Amino acid sequence: MQRLKILVVGPPSCGKTTISKALAAHYECKQISSGDYARAIQTKENNEALAVGDLSPDHLKIAEWCAERIGEHDRVILDGFPRSREQYEAFDFGSVDLVIWLDAGVGMCLTRAMVRARTDDHAPVFWRRYMTYMKYTAPLMYEFSQTTKVSFLHYVDQGLTVEQNAESLITYIDKMLEDRHHDRT
Repeated sequence: MQRLKILVVGPPSCGKTTISKALAAHYECKQISSGDYARAIQTKENNEALAVGDLSPDHLKIAEWCAERIGEHDRVILDGFPRSREQYEAFDFGSVDLVIWLDAGVGMCLTRAMVRARTDDHAPVFWRRYMTYMKYTAPLMYEFSQTTKVSFLHYVDQGLTVEQNAESLITYIDKMLEDRHHDRT
């Protein structure tokens, strides 16, 4: 089975983890969430930042953790990374095969957040998380799409369910993998 390493990035509550799990199941990959790791860091500074919707201040610790997870598995889907310039600059993107930038509107993300009802999904915290994403992560993804040689997919959610988005992405990735296989033969 050939190597497959995918990063899935997008705004809060856009479906990153659900889509990542669907991709992982379809492609027989390990699914890992950088957000779960960030929430597991139990420091006062980290807990305070996440409680109000800010990024974890442990940018480099998270980048190192993600690099280790990518290195441990030949087939892995990592969601929610990178989120900050520090993480972006500290990570070797040459170690991944595809970066998927999920793009979903704020209304759709807010609706999904309110249904999910996670502790960091309360409306004021969600708004801050979304604005933090727009300030720090979205510009990185645009920059990344313009400067890297890593396969990059900017996937715009057209109001589909998260499951339909996952199916659409699987179709795209299947084609990408088929094209890559034909290029090698």
